[in-house]
Amino acid sequence: MEKIGKDYKLFVTGHSLGGALTNIFCFFASTEERFTRNGPVQAIAFAGPYCGGHSFADAFRHQERHKKLQFVRVTNDKDMVPRLPANFGVGRRGPRWRHVGVGVTMPKVPWIGKWKPLMHYYGKEKSWIGSTIHAYKRNFVFHTPWLRPWTISRMHTLFEIQDRLMYG
Repeated sequence: MEKIGKDYKLFVTGHSLGGALTNIFCFFASTEERFTRNGPVQAIAFAGPYCGGHSFADAFRHQERHKKLQFVRVTNDKDMVPRLPANFGVGRRGPRWRHVGVGVTMPKVPWIGKWKPLMHYYGKEKSWIGSTIHAYKRNFVFHTPWLRPWTISRMHTLFEIQDRLMYG
């Protein structure tokens, strides 16, 4: 830490499993004074799977409200990995797994017309029913290209996200 200096800011990024590790690491780093002294821990996770449940999401939002953490999740609309593991289990507060932070979903680039990413803040559902409906709509079963299984691996690449950012 002496070589870095005292005026650094922490920025974390990762893709797929690295996106999940980004999620977990930036949360724990945001609880340490030495990482948040010069500003919030900032992170961008690309196509990371679910990492925690409701308790984790509550603690994560607490850190965001106290300006210790800024987190963005970027996914492709047909990517299966951010929808794993299967989120069919329902508890007292809704589905078992929760995404956190600000979500940016990149749609397929249309041949004609306007292109606009879908942005949303996770955790705005008012009830466990709304939360469960939200999770079921975004479950991997409904987003698997059953008729074109060879596109599964292509949808999960950083090149696909880059194309959608550049040409959208």
